[in-house]
Amino acid sequence: MRARSAGLGGVTCALVGALAWSACASSPVDVLVGPTAAGAAMALGSEVALAAGESVTVQPAGVRFQFVGVDSDSRCPVDVQCIQAGSVRLTIRASGLPGAASGISRELTLETVPARDTVTVDRFVLRLVRVSPDARSTERIAADRYRAIVQVSAR
Repeated sequence: MRARSAGLGGVTCALVGALAWSACASSPVDVLVGPTAAGAAMALGSEVALAAGESVTVQPAGVRFQFVGVDSDSRCPVDVQCIQAGSVRLTIRASGLPGAASGISRELTLETVPARDTVTVDRFVLRLVRVSPDARSTERIAADRYRAIVQVSAR
């Protein structure tokens, strides 16, 4: 005698189809819209390089992070041996925050030091990954040459 199947194939297919449809019908996924001219969308968690004045926006949430500028740069130049690494401290402006009145923004200070390189804003985590260019003993970095490489991810 051959064993008979329970005949659940149709039920399983219907269940899988319903789950797939509900996943597609859920709310839109947050993406980053970067500073590029094309405004290319990137996945949350992507690293984005921002020049002073440039911003990245989380869509559809509408939260925007703008690199305002470098406040201080005490990094040890790469062509010198130092006893301390130093750090860069910079300002990021967060706007479009839920519950905030229109036009209200929040100034955030981040630094290239563990525990000072990350801040939580609404349901997002903003992390300063690094700052470029590297410091050199033979040159001073002009304000317009700095790039803040940041990462925005979901909390």
